[in-house]
Amino acid sequence: SAMGISSKILSFGNYLYQGIAAGCQPLMGYNYGAANYKRLRSLIRAAIIITTGIELAVMTACGIFAPVFAGLFSTNDTVIDIAALTLRGFMLTLPFVGTTSIVRNVYNAIGMPMYAFTITIVRQLVLYIPFLLLFNYLFGYRGLIHAQAAEEMLCVVFSVFLLRRSLKKMEEKA
Repeated sequence: SAMGISSKILSFGNYLYQGIAAGCQPLMGYNYGAANYKRLRSLIRAAIIITTGIELAVMTACGIFAPVFAGLFSTNDTVIDIAALTLRGFMLTLPFVGTTSIVRNVYNAIGMPMYAFTITIVRQLVLYIPFLLLFNYLFGYRGLIHAQAAEEMLCVVFSVFLLRRSLKKMEEKA
């Protein structure tokens, strides 16, 4: 039940970055279609900065108040302790996952969904499963809850690299 509690609490942070990424998608598509790449870059940068800032605030709140938040769902001290530990591990993904989501939405907005799909495959299959297995083997339960954070850190590097390369090619064609 601790895993479910921490997942529900963390979903609040997930909804925030998903909303920003989805809200920016039409603007990204419009600027891409108008060949206004400078504004597209500016929009992407602003979305990433805003999302990262919000997610850092949510991450900080979850870190500080994890036992309080978990206590809203259970009165069992053991469940609260495990949920707080789990939430603190999961929250480390927040500053990274928002950027990855925005990059995927950029690719969908500019008519390149296979790149968005590639990022998802790299994220879930290429990075997450091996990290999950390795971290579980090395660190047990703590490894399980930190595997996604490690995966998200690498995935954001891959996503931003891919996006920069794509934007550079796009601008060279213009």
